[in-house]
Amino acid sequence: MMKFSLNLSHRVALTALVLFCIGFLPLLVLTTTKLEQNLTQLLSNQQFASTSFVASDIERKILLRMQSLQDIAKSLPVDKMHDPAAIKQYLSEPLLFTGFIQAVFL
Repeated sequence: MMKFSLNLSHRVALTALVLFCIGFLPLLVLTTTKLEQNLTQLLSNQQFASTSFVASDIERKILLRMQSLQDIAKSLPVDKMHDPAAIKQYLSEPLLFTGFIQAVFL
């Protein structure tokens, strides 16, 4: 069997390399952990912003449709309230529901 031996300069270089690697590991772990936290926070903020935008858009469309329904209810002819055929005829006019033609896409 061949005996493997290192001279002093090689031992010092190898020891320095091992110590450098051991010292580098905590820095690597710390940096990785911090980057992961930053990325998680960034993604969370972006998702919150996107969700808030979509929610406010949906809320605006719902409020617009509620206002349209209130306007239609106010414009119903009071004298024909007890005549279902007249109300059906009035509500079948296409100009009343122009705000409901557009669909909501998520």
